[in-house]
Amino acid sequence: MNVLDFRRLVDKSYVITRLKGTDIEKGSNVAMDDLYGILKDKNDQLLSELEEQYGFAGKTSLNIFEGVGFPESSKKNENFKKLLKDFINSTTPGIIKDDLPLNKELHPPLGVQPVINLIKEREDGYLIQFVHGIPKQVVDGWTVRTIMKPQLETVIVRLTSPVFVEVRSGFRQCNQYLSLIQTIVGCKPGEIEWIPLTKLTEKEAERIAELLDAGLVEAEHLGTGIYGKKTVSAAEGINLRNEDEYREDFHGLSYLSQTMNVKYTDTSGYIANISFKVQMNGGFQFLSKVNESIITTVIDAFVQVRYLDKIHTEQIAASN
Repeated sequence: MNVLDFRRLVDKSYVITRLKGTDIEKGSNVAMDDLYGILKDKNDQLLSELEEQYGFAGKTSLNIFEGVGFPESSKKNENFKKLLKDFINSTTPGIIKDDLPLNKELHPPLGVQPVINLIKEREDGYLIQFVHGIPKQVVDGWTVRTIMKPQLETVIVRLTSPVFVEVRSGFRQCNQYLSLIQTIVGCKPGEIEWIPLTKLTEKEAERIAELLDAGLVEAEHLGTGIYGKKTVSAAEGINLRNEDEYREDFHGLSYLSQTMNVKYTDTSGYIANISFKVQMNGGFQFLSKVNESIITTVIDAFVQVRYLDKIHTEQIAASN
């Protein structure tokens, strides 16, 4: 992790919490660049942990899909690994020689089509970092030239039953990366049905808020009359769901989006107020800098509500 990624992705308060009681303990007024330098010189192990926790996280969009029809053979770790190697060899020939390199950036040539830059093996599957180039004009001295700016997107394929694919990109970009996963496993368009777990009904959003003990701090509603939409923000410390005034004023107006806030703590003593926004027509974004542990906590709530609760309901209905 370089200093720019450290500054952009990592929550300073998490680092300060982890340094408490050590010989390099720092206060909240320390600059992020200074923190990075201290860790690089005196606590490289913690810097590595921060890269694992924040390197693909931060303030990220996140969408989860269940892959119905995902090939059974591709769910096997070694088979999927071979498919990744075949895909890399077909899209960027010659960039790898023998075995599939894990945890190592490939730095492929940049074009407009996404190709694989990095693969990390996980307990439940693989993290795949795709990269494509975005042409950008810059002034270099007295001339204007075009450079290719790398755009990185992360996809996590969980080879569980069922398979879940997590795309850390905006909802509109998801189809492109789901199509790439479909190509990797040798399926034609439409052979895998991608069911979005982050596309919620209003009742499901309330259930997720209940599981996470999350307060509703901002809501965007479909308007009436001359108003296309109406947005309301809560005063500090207020959960709009608990307020009679809010329920009366916005009764019957459908949600367009909900912004929730949840208090998160971990065993290190780290405490954070995490905000995330759910677009009701699909799309989810963390508005706070988050790490992998926080993401897992929130994802588990979505899987519970959108998948496990439905299975439970179907089982009860079948038994009656």
